[in-house]
Formats: sequence, C-alpha cells, structure tokens
Amino acid sequence: METNTFDSPQALMNYLVPHEEKMRTPSALGSWYWRAKLWFDPNVCGCKKKNMSLQQIEDGYRNIVNWPEGEKSVARNIAGCSFTLIMNGVTLGTI
Repeated sequence: METNTFDSPQALMNYLVPHEEKMRTPSALGSWYWRAKLWFDPNVCGCKKKNMSLQQIEDGYRNIVNWPEGEKSVARNIAGCSFTLIMNGVTLGTI
C-alpha cells in the first residue's frame, strides 16, 4: 500500500473529498473530515462555525496518530493508502 504525505489539515481534507461516500458510515476520520470541510469552506456562513475554531481542527488532525488501531485501519481504508501527517514542518506520525 502506498503512503501519501499531508502537510496540513487542509491538505488531508482536500485529499479526502473524492472519498466522501466512504465516510457516510460513522468513523473518527469521517467526523474529523466533516468538521474540517465545514471550517475550511469559505461559502459556509460564520454562524455555522461559531462553536468551532482552527485550533480544534488542528488538534483533531494531530490526534489522528493517537487513535486506536481499529480507527487507524478504517482511516487507511477510507483514504485508500497509508498516510503521514506533518504539521508546521514536524512529522506527527504515519497511519
């Protein structure tokens, strides 16, 4: 299985857009993705984002590497690959 590298929460979110159908079933990655998509969409009214912050999206991105193995496996299946997460030039880990 190939490994992709993402250097930001937005990069991972953009990669996952074509995989949305796989995230209709509840999963940790799906939950993070839908929140990130809402946050980064410039066409969404700020009122829908009022209980969210970039910090929450970034914290969720960092936390992906700490998920239980079962959730990591689901994330790999959704993405169709293993992936390495990087934030601010620091490698967080590989899923």
